[in-house]
Amino acid sequence: MKHFGGFFCVLLLASCAGREAQPVQVVRSTDMQLSCIQLDREQLVIDADARKLAGKTDKTVKNASLAAAGAFLLVPYFFIDLSEAEEIELNALRARYMRLERLKEIKRCSVQS
Repeated sequence: MKHFGGFFCVLLLASCAGREAQPVQVVRSTDMQLSCIQLDREQLVIDADARKLAGKTDKTVKNASLAAAGAFLLVPYFFIDLSEAEEIELNALRARYMRLERLKEIKRCSVQS
């Protein structure tokens, strides 16, 4: 019974360790049909999304505070975020941005503007 209780606690803590990453699709089948203006607009959206995520990637201070509080109470351990979801999503946004930049070069968007 002691092993079951320990296993249950570990399972419970692991399930609360963060959220699943939902990265953007880097390459889309419709990319070649986008106009230069549409490419610029999509890059602006990506830039805004990346700025939002950038502040959430460093969780060290928050997790350390929760771990310290967890020494006295068990509840703070449930809020420690061990996932790298934000970093995965941010890397996907960067890759998408670079993909769009390459498409702009192929379409010679800077020459047209």
